[in-house]
Amino acid sequence: MNEDGTGALSDAVLVLRSTLHSNYLAGAVLVISSDFELKVMQEKDTNGRPVWAPADASISGLPGGTIYGVRYVVDDMMPTVAESVAGAKPAAILADFKKAYTIADYGTMKWVVDPITEPQFVKYSARRRTGAAIVDYKAVRALVLTAA
Repeated sequence: MNEDGTGALSDAVLVLRSTLHSNYLAGAVLVISSDFELKVMQEKDTNGRPVWAPADASISGLPGGTIYGVRYVVDDMMPTVAESVAGAKPAAILADFKKAYTIADYGTMKWVVDPITEPQFVKYSARRRTGAAIVDYKAVRALVLTAA
């Protein structure tokens, strides 16, 4: 990887894919930033063909596309490539989120009446306690880029 984070990002995705166990590959999705996507869109293979391919929404049901066949989605909360190189933050996350992550509800929906409202009106607020956790760490991999 170069100082500015450019280089063979698609090759780094392939290496990341090789670290994920085959039990999780079928449902795995790569989460990247729009900056990462742009850099990969500009990469070509040895025959001059782009390594990036747009997604067919009717087949995958996901936005984004594929990088060497690895499905991805863009999340603008992910660090850019330059931020990843500078701060050792993950530039991409590859995971089977259905197996790795769970969301739990703690209790039922609680309705709270707001006592301070205009006369002749009633204001309700709904509250629900939820939580989430990674339950299978083997289904998650992160790509951290370093300067060469």
